Order: sequence, then C-alpha cells, then structure tokens
Amino acid sequence: MPASLCLLIATLLWGSSFVALKYSINSYDPIFVIFMRMFITLVISLFLWRWIKRFEYQSGDWKYLLTMSLAEPCLYFLFEGYALQYTSASQAGVLVSSLPLIVAFLAYYLLQEKLTKAIMVGFTLCIGGGFY
Repeated sequence: MPASLCLLIATLLWGSSFVALKYSINSYDPIFVIFMRMFITLVISLFLWRWIKRFEYQSGDWKYLLTMSLAEPCLYFLFEGYALQYTSASQAGVLVSSLPLIVAFLAYYLLQEKLTKAIMVGFTLCIGGGFY
C-alpha cells in the first residue's frame, strides 16, 4: 500500500475520531466511553502481542512506563472526552491541530531545540489543515 494512501487513511481515522467521540459522549458518560476505548485497545493489543517487536526491559522502567501510560492515552482522552461535552468536534480538531506548535515552542524555550525550516513548514501544514 502506498505511503500517501496510508497517510490519508490515518488522517481520516484521526479526524473522524472527534466526531465519533462527540456522538458517543452525547449518549454515554465520558468515563465509560474512554474506558471502553482503552479496553478495546487493550484487547486488540493482547491479540497482536506476538507480532509486536520485543523490547529490552531494564530494572526500574515500570515507573516511566506507568507514568507515560497514565498521562498519554488515559488522562489525555479523558480530558478530551469531558472537553467535547462543552464544544463541537470541529473546534476540538482545530485546538488539537495546534499541539505540535505548542510542543515545538516549549522544546525551543525549555530544551533549546532549534526551529528548523522543516518544522516551520510542518506548522503551516498543521494549522492550515486544522482550519481547512
């Protein structure tokens, strides 16, 4: 499958997730919707576990893995679910499209990473795509 087609499919799935989440939250509590989303992902991941590339576990990594797991999928989607109760799916999409911009500026100020021309082009595409 060509990479451009894969990117198009991924974009359509990601964009439609806001609409599906907004629709679900109109019917169910956000905690239930996000729990089911995480549960379905867990079941699929367990089913595909043998095909996932193995990694080397180092002693003490569980603290970082647990923190990352709590922050990124769990809290992020929970806050997104509650936020969608008060806004539209299209407005949420525009806000989320600005996340790479925020991350890059924080990396610039906190980590002294350089903002390259490629990053600036990415910003333009990100924000332009969010408003289009």
